[in-house]
Amino acid sequence: MPVRSVHPEPLAIVGHTDAQLRQRFLYLTASRVTVCTVIFGGTIAVYLAEAHSFDGPTPRLLLGVIIAIYAVSLGYALQIRRANAARLELLTSVSIALDLMAWTVLAYATGGAGSPLSTLFGLTTLTAALVMGGNGTLWTAVGSLGLYGLLALLTATGVLPPPSDQVRSAANPIETTYQMVVTLTEVIAVTAIGGSLADRLVLAGDALVRAEASRANLAGLYEDVLRSIPSAIFTFDARGHIDSANPFGAGFIGIDAPALLGLDVRSLLPFLKDVDDALMREGTSGDATLQTARGEAPVAYHVAPIYDREGVMRGGVVVIDDRSNVEALRSAFAHAERFADLGRLAAGLAHEVRNPLGA
Repeated sequence: MPVRSVHPEPLAIVGHTDAQLRQRFLYLTASRVTVCTVIFGGTIAVYLAEAHSFDGPTPRLLLGVIIAIYAVSLGYALQIRRANAARLELLTSVSIALDLMAWTVLAYATGGAGSPLSTLFGLTTLTAALVMGGNGTLWTAVGSLGLYGLLALLTATGVLPPPSDQVRSAANPIETTYQMVVTLTEVIAVTAIGGSLADRLVLAGDALVRAEASRANLAGLYEDVLRSIPSAIFTFDARGHIDSANPFGAGFIGIDAPALLGLDVRSLLPFLKDVDDALMREGTSGDATLQTARGEAPVAYHVAPIYDREGVMRGGVVVIDDRSNVEALRSAFAHAERFADLGRLAAGLAHEVRNPLGA
């Protein structure tokens, strides 16, 4: 497998890949459905406990908004499987905007500016920080403050009266002001904290992408090095079972690499039967003869232990060098030496014969 240069690709939102972004969007949708389910259950429980009818404007408004959120969430779930990064970014922005409008309607139906559901604006701002990043957090905070302020202004001036089935007494200015201060403080604090968190998340995401790219490059380089080494390399576990072999080793032995896995290393390499466990732990070398795909061949072997990070021996590695060419050269050199000796002997005899003939 050639080494691939892996570079971090530009990511749409908070430095996430498409899969990570899709997963976070699913979490966002699930959280929204959970909140709506709690509100839905609370609404049903309150109206049943007080024997109220569900025909009034308030329950219809609450249930209508919740049902609409369920329907939109189902649409998101159907769209997200085939959405790319750009579409996911658009879906997330639209989802946040619809959330803010839904929380505004729910707050209006449950007390206006003093509604306890106004805290959902801060929750949405935090969600935007986690999913969309710094700019998304800022725009969500601006939208939250704008919609909440508009709701407070319209209800306070009477432009937006409460639902007809609600009889709201004159609001206590202190309580209303307190609720507004709490909500505004919550949104501002979440914006500041969420922005910082989003920045750190971006850095962490980039670092993770770089680490993953580096790991992939190292793994590819490791495989390419093993594939390119002209020596047979086998690794085995603590029980002596082979757990990996490079292509040269598989071809040298004449057995496919998958078939080598799990074989006893001493059965495959008989010369290791003479290597005891002590030598196996310390490492050893030697010369031997091995049955290969081309027949019996002289080899040189090196055995070394493999230790994990804790210093525990997890197995070993055997490196085998084919000495056939070396032995062939040695034999050729020996023949050449014999022919050279014969030549020197013939030259000496010729010299001894030539002297009497010359006399």
